[in-house]
Amino acid sequence: MRATDFEYRHQTLIHLFIITISFLTYLTDRDDIVWAFARGTSHPRLLERLFFALAAVLIGGSGAIRTWARAYKESSNFTDNSPVRREGPYRHIRYPEQLGNLLFSMGLGFFAPASGFVLLLTGEAIVFFRLIRREQEFRSAETHQAANPNSTPLLVLQGGPVSTCGPMWSKAFRQESAKWGLFLTMIVFTILLRDRIAEALAGLSFLVWVLLNFGSYRALFPR
Repeated sequence: MRATDFEYRHQTLIHLFIITISFLTYLTDRDDIVWAFARGTSHPRLLERLFFALAAVLIGGSGAIRTWARAYKESSNFTDNSPVRREGPYRHIRYPEQLGNLLFSMGLGFFAPASGFVLLLTGEAIVFFRLIRREQEFRSAETHQAANPNSTPLLVLQGGPVSTCGPMWSKAFRQESAKWGLFLTMIVFTILLRDRIAEALAGLSFLVWVLLNFGSYRALFPR
C-alpha cells in the first residue's frame, strides 16, 4: 500500500490531477457543496461566509504547515542515530507536509460540488496514507542500516547528505506561494462572495506560483 516512486517524486502532479477530476463534477452539478447546504436556510449568506471562513482557515493552516516543513526539510538533522527529524515542525508532527496537503484539500473542497468534495477528500486521503506508508518503510530501513552499518540497505534512499544550513524560508515561501495566494483569495471571497473576483485571484495565484518555480523542476514536482 505504500506510494510508488512516481507518486513520491511527482506529488504536485498527483494533487493537481485529483483536484482537476474533483472539479470536473461541475459538469453534472452546478452548485458547490456550501451553496447546496445553505440555500434553503433563512440566512444563506451568513452560512456561506462561515463555511468559507472555515475553508480559509484550513487553507491558511495548510500553507503555514507546509511552508514551515519545507523550510526545514533540507536542513533538518537526525539525532541519536534516529531517522526522525528533530527540527522545525518535525519536533511536533511526524508528517507535516502530508498533513498540510490534507488540510488544503479539505479547505478547497468547499468550492466543489458534493460529489467533487467526496472525490477530493477520498483521493487525497488515499495519497496521504500511501505516502506515510512509504515514509515509514524508509525510516525502518534507515533504522536497520544504522544498527547494522555493514549490512546491505533494505531500501535505496534517494537524495544527498542532509544539509547543515539553516531553514530555507525564501525557497519554502516560493514553493508554497500558490497556497498563500489562495489563502488571500479566500479572505477576499469570504468578505465579498463574488465568484468572478475569486476566480481571477485564484488564477493569478497559480500564475505567480508557476512563474516563481518555472526554472526549478524539483519545486514543481517535489521528491
